[in-house]
Amino acid sequence: MKKMLIVCLFLVAAGSLFAETLPDWFIPLRETVYEQEQKSDEVSKLSGQIEAKARLMLSGFSLDAILARCEYYKGRSYQYDGMNKLAISHYENGMAYAEKSIKAQPSSEGYEILAANISQLCTLKSKLWVMLHGLDVEKYAKLALSYNAENANAQYMISARWIYAPSPFSDVGRGIVEMKDLLNGPYILTREDIFNANISVGYSLLRQKKPGEAESWIKKALEIYPTNKYAQDLLFGNEKPVEISIK
Repeated sequence: MKKMLIVCLFLVAAGSLFAETLPDWFIPLRETVYEQEQKSDEVSKLSGQIEAKARLMLSGFSLDAILARCEYYKGRSYQYDGMNKLAISHYENGMAYAEKSIKAQPSSEGYEILAANISQLCTLKSKLWVMLHGLDVEKYAKLALSYNAENANAQYMISARWIYAPSPFSDVGRGIVEMKDLLNGPYILTREDIFNANISVGYSLLRQKKPGEAESWIKKALEIYPTNKYAQDLLFGNEKPVEISIK
């Protein structure tokens, strides 16, 4: 995660009360990716086991939505390891599965994971691709909310654009307010959602040159995933937020 986001980034979040919306057998994949203690090849093996179980447990649009999520997390892991071509391949696979799921039956989960895969592709693809597809993140996230107003990750992606979009399209102050509202709003918050919101507030405060205030938010994120390298780098100053502008 050394590169800054161009339009909207599905980053990483922290808090104390969680409500899981994913099957119990899927959650280890998400946790492993955010803990960042295993290399991407190991994450891919774990995903393969979960995908096999998904094919036994699910069918139709639900299966495609969960496979899209598997591809997303594999992409995140390869992106963490700097293997961007593989990451792009998995995000593109995730888009295809999500689109298949939505075609069979539109759902909050399908639109959310479609938006999430696109958001990460925006950090890796060309400027032209971002210009063509970047606005789809918010469009699909809003559709996810129209099917389930409690979908926290969908709202996160909408609010994240104010923090991670390049100038002049960002509004960090607004992003901070919306992230705090997310944490206190009528959403079903998973560990991932809480981590993402807290780390985003911390990152925003660093952009505003308020390291003292940022520290407490980053530490909240690390309470969720203590080994997350991105959060550690923000806390110890190894990853510094920068202002991006479009020329």
